[in-house]
Amino acid sequence: MWNYSARVTMDYGIVPATAHYVPKEKSVAWPTYPHELIRQGLSGEVTFECDISEAGKVENLLIIGVKGSLLFKNIVERTIRTWEFLPLKENGPNYPCWVHIRGVITFYPRSDEKA
Repeated sequence: MWNYSARVTMDYGIVPATAHYVPKEKSVAWPTYPHELIRQGLSGEVTFECDISEAGKVENLLIIGVKGSLLFKNIVERTIRTWEFLPLKENGPNYPCWVHIRGVITFYPRSDEKA
């Protein structure tokens, strides 16, 4: 029987650079591994960049690399567009900064069969 794992790595860049802020997740779902690709034992990787607006919304999503099936790309793209982060506040209104994210989501099947 095949199961799966997904690994997510992200680097953050802040505009303006003087801000020190790592976005706090409000609603972040992880992509679902496509069942047909699990059955086939296929792995994949999607590299993306996006911005998090001062309101906490994903903007300017760009898929910059796909290894494996384009189904991985479609699922990652659809999932990231739903992400929401808490806006940065400093004693009042939202702090005017954008967060740039570069991330890699890796899908890999693993066998749960015991030898």
